[in-house]
Amino acid sequence: MSALKRLGPFKYRLCSEADLGIPEKGQRFVISQQLAGERVIMLSRQFNERALLDLNAPRPGLVVANLTRIETLAGKLSRHLASLDDISRHVLQTAGSRINLFSSIVEIPFMKQADAGGLPHVLSENEPDEPAPWVNRLQALSQYANWSLNMFLKREGIESIDAVDKGGNRNLYKSLYGSARWWLVHEGWHLYDLCRPDEATGTEGGPFHLFLMDVFEFATGEEQEKHSKLAQWLKSVVKYNRRNKEIIRRELELDSEMDELLRGRNQDITADAKQNRLTEIASELKELAIESHKLFGKLHPYSYPSG
Repeated sequence: MSALKRLGPFKYRLCSEADLGIPEKGQRFVISQQLAGERVIMLSRQFNERALLDLNAPRPGLVVANLTRIETLAGKLSRHLASLDDISRHVLQTAGSRINLFSSIVEIPFMKQADAGGLPHVLSENEPDEPAPWVNRLQALSQYANWSLNMFLKREGIESIDAVDKGGNRNLYKSLYGSARWWLVHEGWHLYDLCRPDEATGTEGGPFHLFLMDVFEFATGEEQEKHSKLAQWLKSVVKYNRRNKEIIRRELELDSEMDELLRGRNQDITADAKQNRLTEIASELKELAIESHKLFGKLHPYSYPSG
């Protein structure tokens, strides 16, 4: 597998051998050829799954139509159940036998699953006319579908149902999870960085790009040069992932230093200097947190609605 070769060389072939080794500089744990191969296969398989979801994702208009239909049908059925005459109610409650205790004597298929006891009952003269559980449940479902529809429209920045698909065929899966190709570059960076820390670059035709194209060809069987189309994500993904890694590394360093100061392990620092340094650390951590939050939208370009 050419993609696996680009992650090597490996000091250990099997995971069982690597478990006894010591991580190389910059690595979180010991990487074996077996583990790297498993990760490449997993990356390829998940890319294919996401590519399939990209193709089959519904347009916003279809989602709107489905939610509207649920709202309408649930409302209609709740009103229909509430309007049933006493004979129809009695037939439903007794599995068609019209014998009051029939269901306690004979086991009726689907009666329990259908929650027949929640259907409207025949009312006596002294019994209050309260909605049956099924009527309440369907009314709530209708209202919930309506609420979900309105929230979806706001989330997608759609001003009107009449203009739901205005602007072309918008892929809802991509808008939420990103395209399969973006995901391959993003997750591929993490795998490459795991095996070859800090070596991935955004250079088109560079080692990392060649690794991604090998994974693409292994996953799809398609010729990588013609079909991969990964270069458009290459520079930005490497840039933002690398900076995110730097932020995390710096946060860990600052947390460790703060812990040392708070525990009083550094005896060569005065109380004032200690307090000043703690203030500086807190300020830098706050700045890093703000940058990390802003960076999230760049790391995951489809995380926020466009509207």
